[in-house]
Amino acid sequence: KAVADRAKDPKNTLAENAHFQMILGGLPKTAIGYVFMDGEPISTAIKAAVATQMANLPPEQSQQLEKNLQTITALQGLGSSISIVGQGIALDSTVKFDLTKLDDKTKAQLKAAQAAVGPGVLGTVGQQALALITGTIPPTTKQTIMDAINAQPNATQQLKTLEEQLDVNLERDLLDWLQGDAAFVLVPADKLSGLPIPVTGYLTLRTPEKDKAKAGLKKIEAAIGKAGGGGTTFADSTAGGQSWRTLKTAAGETVLGYGFVGDDLMIGVGEAALTNAGSGSKQPMVNDPNFKAIQANLPVKNGGVWYFNVPQIVATVAQAQGKTADQIYNMPSGKGIKPIKGIGIAGEPGVDDTGLGKARVFILISNK
Repeated sequence: KAVADRAKDPKNTLAENAHFQMILGGLPKTAIGYVFMDGEPISTAIKAAVATQMANLPPEQSQQLEKNLQTITALQGLGSSISIVGQGIALDSTVKFDLTKLDDKTKAQLKAAQAAVGPGVLGTVGQQALALITGTIPPTTKQTIMDAINAQPNATQQLKTLEEQLDVNLERDLLDWLQGDAAFVLVPADKLSGLPIPVTGYLTLRTPEKDKAKAGLKKIEAAIGKAGGGGTTFADSTAGGQSWRTLKTAAGETVLGYGFVGDDLMIGVGEAALTNAGSGSKQPMVNDPNFKAIQANLPVKNGGVWYFNVPQIVATVAQAQGKTADQIYNMPSGKGIKPIKGIGIAGEPGVDDTGLGKARVFILISNK
């Protein structure tokens, strides 16, 4: 505060800046350092940078870009802080928007984003995961995607032509059920389509429109077959103790697969992804001590979690290089990594009714 008040004019100090006070109020009082950026000069600079670009765009795209700039115009400030918390380091951040500068549609999108991700979506992610991202796909996603398509010249007609060729409908067969809590998970692998690939991944979606998803996926499966000239077909298979519809190479290796595990739709790339997706609930990440320690220092109600399983990432990198994890840690660049047991990121869902949004990065550190 002494630094903020150092100006001779007490009426023109950072401490008197309303935006600074709002941002500071959303950060931990015990932090050992703060960073603040006023929103007004940021929004002014960005608007000036895109003004020329907008003049050269077709009217539909220019109008869409102008709508997207509303959020930047409404930005009042952002800030961050660093704190020592328990067994780790916390990096907190806040952002503040003037909600009166947003149109009703944008406000509705922000309101939809206030829905927290349910804890259930993490229950199927296994401890072998290298990284994961959870979040909620809001019901407004369908309209957002269709608006973006319709804003492009000739895109609507091109989409209609493609739908007729493949006997599929984007809205009915995909967008109508593309909503709900979701997680994208990266897991170790050894190969994909015969090529050495150390990492693959899968998506899990807990959609409230399960029946529509099943019907839509059948149509999409048939459309992929048509696009492949009839030689691309899905077949039943098993992996990780679960049943899947899979697309395989001529050599019998799984390229892509999907299926329902309980209420969760899972779509994985390669055999390793489907095996991990199917068996993850037997040893879930939520029971891992490092993950639990990080989760305890993130917002309980959040719009999604990013997690990086550092020991597992190091082990996978080591295996890909024909080394052990200890060899990686003993390298000059690896010694600083060994104490880091995991990194988690989460934010409170959306922004609150005053336009304030909060998020935290937590780095777990241990000598064990």
